Amino acid sequence: MDTSILESLVSRALGTIDDHSEEANRDLFFSILTQVYEDGQVFITEAEDYAEPGYSLDNEDLPVLLANWNAETRWNRETNKSETISNLVPMLGEFAEAVGCSIEWSDEWSVCECQKAFRISPDSYGWTKYGGTIADMDVCGDCIKHDPDEYFEEISGNPRMAITINGLNPEDHEWVRINNDSFEYGLYGGQNASSDAIARTLESAGITDFLFSIDSAGQFDMRFSVYVREDEFHAAQAVLASGETTCEVDPATAMAQGLKAASAAMSKLQEEDGVKVATVNQDGTATARTVSREEFINGVKS
Repeated sequence: MDTSILESLVSRALGTIDDHSEEANRDLFFSILTQVYEDGQVFITEAEDYAEPGYSLDNEDLPVLLANWNAETRWNRETNKSETISNLVPMLGEFAEAVGCSIEWSDEWSVCECQKAFRISPDSYGWTKYGGTIADMDVCGDCIKHDPDEYFEEISGNPRMAITINGLNPEDHEWVRINNDSFEYGLYGGQNASSDAIARTLESAGITDFLFSIDSAGQFDMRFSVYVREDEFHAAQAVLASGETTCEVDPATAMAQGLKAASAAMSKLQEEDGVKVATVNQDGTATARTVSREEFINGVKS
């Protein structure tokens, strides 16, 4: 079915929503939603409930709907502007909320196999992911906490992965915390603990089965811990006491250097039509380039 026909159906439904009962509006909405699914040109995902802490259904009898709720647009190269092709999806979102469904953005949320939704994008500075990826599948924190062994195996030995699930304590599953105080990484100066350096130091002692876990997260810093198996606890503590555990460059110093480098790189760009974009690297260096307005709107690729 042409999306313009669906758009017309939703437009008429929204225009007469006050003329019909709550039940009639819901029946009509889900009838249109079925046609949207059959048409296959608009992608909407459903979840039965939330796994994400702090979220609840707007109506316990209705699902969470996840989609890109923006209008469909395209870039007009002649006018050098974005133009709207279809308003179907934002209208569907308006209709969904009007009948009592919860709606979320599909690039910020995922749906577990248990049909519960959880965030994959922050909603606050202190947010940590209530879930993980196991065998390329997104799994919510509820399911992982029920049986975490596969999750631990997935992230074990990887300094770029950590336990982020609130309420999941490795010590309840035969792991032992190495550090007495949390390691700190951040931009306040002196917060220079490095998961990469810690991993290399542990591996130098033949310890390859270890877990990182986020203790807390802030706007500009984070605190984390490291866990090993009980039979490797003393060896791990000994090697970390004498081995390298910090970044080569303090993150606060690297950020200050990187901002200066970004400013210098931006000033060297030639004046041309487009948007100037700078990238600050972890080592304190920076790059800059000019991207088209189209690329900037669609999302700058590294």
